Amino acid sequence: MAIFDLATEKYSQMVDIESTSLLSTCGIIQIGACRYNVATKKTFDHLSLTIDLNDLYKWECFVHDPETLNWWKNQSLEVQKAVLTGKMSIASALIEFENWIDRRYSICAYGYLDLPSLQHAFKNVLGHKEPWNYKKVLDLRTILLLGGGYDADAKSLERENKHIAL
Repeated sequence: MAIFDLATEKYSQMVDIESTSLLSTCGIIQIGACRYNVATKKTFDHLSLTIDLNDLYKWECFVHDPETLNWWKNQSLEVQKAVLTGKMSIASALIEFENWIDRRYSICAYGYLDLPSLQHAFKNVLGHKEPWNYKKVLDLRTILLLGGGYDADAKSLERENKHIAL
C-alpha cells in the first residue's frame, strides 16, 4: 500500500509565502494557505497570516535582503498595505499555521523557497520540525509541468503580479 497516491487523494493543501529574501533563511512576512478538492480544484478553508516586520527583525536567524525589501517598497500601495502592515508575531503565525495543517493531506508549494523557509522558521522560532508529513510534499511547478505546463492566461498573470500570498 502506497503512503501517498495523488490519484486517490480527495483533498490537498497549498501554501504560499511572501518573504524578505529569496533564501530559505528569509524572514516570512506573509503565509497564505488553502485546502482544495483534488478532483474539482475548488478551494476552501483559506488562511492568511501577515507578520509584523519589526517582530521579524528581532530574530537573528532570518535574512533580510535590502534589494528584496526595496522591491516590496516599490509595489502598489494595495500590495504594500496587504503585506507590509502585519501585526502578528512570527511565533503566533507559525503556531496558527501549525494548528491549521492537516497531516493526512499532501502539501503543495513552490519547492525551492516556501517549504524550506517555513522549515527554517519552525526550527529556529518554535524549536521543532515542520508540522506537515514530509512524505506528502508536492512541488507546484512540477505538478503544473506534468499537467501540461503553466497556464499564462490574464488572470494567472494578474495574480503573479500582485504578490500577495494566496
